[in-house]
Amino acid sequence: GEGMWWFGLGIFLIDFSPGSLRLSATYGLATGCVSLLFSALLGDWVDHTPRLKAVRISLVLQKLTVFISASIICILFWLRDEIANVWQHKAMLQLGHALVITTAVLTNLASMTKKIAMERDWIVEICSKQKDSLASLSAMMRAIDMISRVLSPLVMGQVLDLTELGYGAVLIAAWNLLSVILEFYLLRKIYESVPALKSKMYKARGNEESSNAETKETDVELRAVDLLNQDITVDNEEKEETRSFSTVPENVEKATNIDDVKKQNNSEDKLAKEKQTNKCTLFVERLFHSFISLYKGWRIYIKYDIALAGIGLALLYVTVLGFHNITIGYGYSQGLSASVLGGLQMAAYCTGMLGTILYPRIRRRVGTERTGEISLTAQITFLCLCVASVFAQGSPFRASHDSTKEQQAISMIPCNATYNQGLNRTTSSFSNITSLNASLNTNHTLLCKPDVDIEPPEYNVSIWLLMVGIIGSRVGLWMADLAIAQLYLERVVESERGIIGGVQNALNYLMEMLKYTIVVILPHSHQFGLLVFISFGFICSAWILYTRFAYKAKVLC
Repeated sequence: GEGMWWFGLGIFLIDFSPGSLRLSATYGLATGCVSLLFSALLGDWVDHTPRLKAVRISLVLQKLTVFISASIICILFWLRDEIANVWQHKAMLQLGHALVITTAVLTNLASMTKKIAMERDWIVEICSKQKDSLASLSAMMRAIDMISRVLSPLVMGQVLDLTELGYGAVLIAAWNLLSVILEFYLLRKIYESVPALKSKMYKARGNEESSNAETKETDVELRAVDLLNQDITVDNEEKEETRSFSTVPENVEKATNIDDVKKQNNSEDKLAKEKQTNKCTLFVERLFHSFISLYKGWRIYIKYDIALAGIGLALLYVTVLGFHNITIGYGYSQGLSASVLGGLQMAAYCTGMLGTILYPRIRRRVGTERTGEISLTAQITFLCLCVASVFAQGSPFRASHDSTKEQQAISMIPCNATYNQGLNRTTSSFSNITSLNASLNTNHTLLCKPDVDIEPPEYNVSIWLLMVGIIGSRVGLWMADLAIAQLYLERVVESERGIIGGVQNALNYLMEMLKYTIVVILPHSHQFGLLVFISFGFICSAWILYTRFAYKAKVLC
């Protein structure tokens, strides 16, 4: 169900804004920002919540948000014309798009929480903390996840091709609503069959966390008590001295007692305020954990020679040359059917798996460092096809938008042409009027030339060159990822692996957000060529940094 949703979402978003990738990029940017902010908080929540409760809550939220988002998509598909007629300024349509993206982001958070609970906690207890069993079960879960990612796009692609997109959204909503019952049952059976899952030490962890979280509070309390005792001691000394020299009137003694009470109340108020401030500080620290890790760990991170390779790995995230919502949306706008896109995504996963098979064999022959160099070189070699696709037949690439050509294209539309507002897909031959697809309908009066016929779409060489280049590059990408990950394990001191890993994750998130920001700035199909050039430039920069690292490591001398 999750794989069907992610694949379908890319097509739904491009259908909402034909000829533009802005909605897909906005979704990706929002997902990256929210994940960067809340990943540490969600992980902390999982640590201090009973296992079954944490998984149940995350599962329900995931399925519920998918159901809500798919329902909104159905409404937008089937009532689009009515909504546009009632609200002329498209405010309701834009609100619907915003709700779809918001619920999709919440779905991603719930999915991430469930994965943290299952893959980082449950699996360890199921295997009784035995390393061999843990490795086998981890590999099995990764294989199941990979198979579902391969099959889901195929199934969803066939459904979207054989029916309307609205019915595809209905299928996703129904599937997620029904599958939650089965998943609940399976999780319950696993939980009951593994006694170790019931004995989670979340209370101890809570105390441990509270000791860390309340250390400052305890210090504050001790300081407040000391101050209070000092005040009382000073007052008592003053009283004794006063009594020794003269008799204190009763009204003065009462005033002194009142002052003591006021001082005690003031100390308690200060203590409460400091406690509240301390809690807010802890929340902010957890919320911006990734940024804090990046700031605090950068000096430690940069002192390693492997840092160049790690920065290169982060630069690989600044690319549209991969199978995600951006590429799926662009391929759909260029005439590829949903089923074809599903098959291409399956091929990309297969080549990625081929990379994982080749990696250990190549590494044994040439070493880890040279394997990374070979991997990045292979990736760039295949991506040269993507660069060539920008100039190939059928490419919608235009360095600048010529409004006069668009007006000429409008004048060439034959009088007997029929349009409707629901038409959203175009082929490359009509790329110069892509932005008009959502606005033309049978009620519009067109300036026509009756003697001119529109030629049928030509074979789109550009899109196929792009897809072949992306699919082939996955072998090198996955091998490079494995090589750099192993270099970190081999070269980083054990006591600093956590902070180094936090810095690397923060860099990866930031680079991915940069990618989506660039797509928001250049959202149109005819600007995709610029995105290809930018992506290719970042990947070449990653290769340069890695080569520099390998040269300094005296591997390429």
